[in-house]
Amino acid sequence: MKKKAPKVGQASNRKGGPYQQKEQQLWQSILDKDGKKNHLAIFTNTETGQVRYFWQDNAGNLLPPKEGALQEFTIPEFETVKRTFADGLKALKGNK
Repeated sequence: MKKKAPKVGQASNRKGGPYQQKEQQLWQSILDKDGKKNHLAIFTNTETGQVRYFWQDNAGNLLPPKEGALQEFTIPEFETVKRTFADGLKALKGNK
């Protein structure tokens, strides 16, 4: 990505638009870790809206949560969200 650094903010015809500084920083952090990115595993109970999530390393090992970080929460107004998705899917099926 070093060779892309001079292109930050310059006009570009690439799909993502001009390179951004934060994009350069993200890729540099990945390179600094030898390309070893973490995986976010998310599990949602579709009856209750309870969500649990865990970070895993590149070998699939669970990583400890950061201090004070929640690893589970409930989707607010879950029944409303669930109905909205169901209605949207029904509408999509009706358009086929």
